[in-house]
Amino acid sequence: MDDDVLGVLAQLRTAQPQCGVALIESQSSPAFTDQAIRAGVLSVVSLQAELPYLIGAIRGAAVGCLTMDPGLFNFRPASHHCPLSARETDVLRLTASGASLKEIARDLYLAVGTVRNLASTAIRKLQARNRFDAARIATEQRWL
Repeated sequence: MDDDVLGVLAQLRTAQPQCGVALIESQSSPAFTDQAIRAGVLSVVSLQAELPYLIGAIRGAAVGCLTMDPGLFNFRPASHHCPLSARETDVLRLTASGASLKEIARDLYLAVGTVRNLASTAIRKLQARNRFDAARIATEQRWL
């Protein structure tokens, strides 16, 4: 998280402690999310989030409820190595949400062929039948 944003957030929380803060972020990571929560943010929303999720996150922050996109957290157990690359994980996470190849390509700013290749690689690594099965396996292993 940028130090300028942290400074502004600290000033806002001091001046208006009852004010809930929702932060829209383009490059979130588990470390970023942790910093944001410690700084008093109640909602961290990905720039790619769908409108209903954004509305829910803002409403949650308005009433003081911690509302985070589960995709912003890294739930991988330390003892369980994930064989997937970050991009393969992104593709499977979006697949698990029901997104089509075209929607995944749009959301990740990739060509449809690249998304198809990433999905194929993930399918091979996980010995899955298709990308939906790969997403299921990755979810069960807590890699998504």
